[in-house]
Amino acid sequence: TGATIKLTRDLDKCIDKGCHICHPVTVAPTPVVKPKLNRVMLVLDNSGSMSLVAGAAKKAFNKTLEDIQSNAQKFDQPTKISRYTFGELIKRLNFQEYSNQIRPIESYEPNESCTKLFDGVAKAINDHKDYDFASNIGFDVSYLLIVITDGDNNRTENYDASRLATLMNEVQKTDRWTITFQLPPRSKGRFLGMFPSIPAGNVIEWEQSNAGIERVSVAATA
Repeated sequence: TGATIKLTRDLDKCIDKGCHICHPVTVAPTPVVKPKLNRVMLVLDNSGSMSLVAGAAKKAFNKTLEDIQSNAQKFDQPTKISRYTFGELIKRLNFQEYSNQIRPIESYEPNESCTKLFDGVAKAINDHKDYDFASNIGFDVSYLLIVITDGDNNRTENYDASRLATLMNEVQKTDRWTITFQLPPRSKGRFLGMFPSIPAGNVIEWEQSNAGIERVSVAATA
């Protein structure tokens, strides 16, 4: 009968570092970099007190929109926008349309009798937080909420300051959300006291003038 011959190799004594049998080469997998997708919410105060600075606020809104569209093109990042207004009523004007499809405001005449700021902001957040975006698959998604307002919340139906702060803190913990408020002069300190979860850099005071509002619209989208 034939003998069975076993070929053995002492791996510990192999000094040939180029031998891939004894010294296999480990290649780290290439990390997958997902493309960016930006989901933006533009929320505009439509209460009557805004009539004092309606022209400036309109320019701020349009300048913010222009900057968003410019950045989407510059960095080749798909960007979708939803628009809201709040006052006595909370209205969603459109939902997640590509930024190049959104047109600037031509007419803005705020005249509603109260300011449901907290409910308006919560509406924008919840619409996007709870929506099952199938188009999010395969993307690194970020959410940007920009609120342009001149004053306080003076009527509440569902969200008071405490409940809204909890909601904002919930989404900001995901590290995907940025929430920015554009406010009148000398109101930032008190506002941050109500919303300690919002970084101070995300609250901008604007001068009640055309130049002042246009200036902060650039900072909000930077």
